[in-house]
Formats: sequence, C-alpha cells, structure tokens
Amino acid sequence: MIEEAVREYGLNLENSFAIGDNISDIEAGCRAGCRTILLGGEGSLGKKEEVALMAGHIATDLYEAVKWLVKFSRQ
Repeated sequence: MIEEAVREYGLNLENSFAIGDNISDIEAGCRAGCRTILLGGEGSLGKKEEVALMAGHIATDLYEAVKWLVKFSRQ
C-alpha cells in the first residue's frame, strides 16, 4: 500500500509518517523509509519491545498521534 501511495500521490517517504497499531505497520513503515508512530502505547497488544523502540513515536491512540504530529510540524 505504501508503494501504491507513492505512485498515486507522489509522496516523499522521508517526510511521511506510517501510523499503525500492529508490529507489521511499524516494520513496513521503517522498511519504506517513513517515520513511524505506534498506536496503543508501549506495552499494549503484546508488542515486542524492540518494535516499540523502532517506532519514532508512541501514542495511546490516533487522536494523540495527530496532536503530536501538529506539534511536530510546528517545530
């Protein structure tokens, strides 16, 4: 899906964020060269610690992720 979005919308992956609540979401974002946000907090859903550490940011839910992104974009 990431590659399709790049083709369809001309995304710059270095300036894009992959947001997800699964280990596979974070791994895919990292492999694609995106920044990543893990939803659900560090210990939720049985996430492996190394994947949580791989995420650029961890948010409890999508609302918190968006709030962080807005703050991040203003820096």
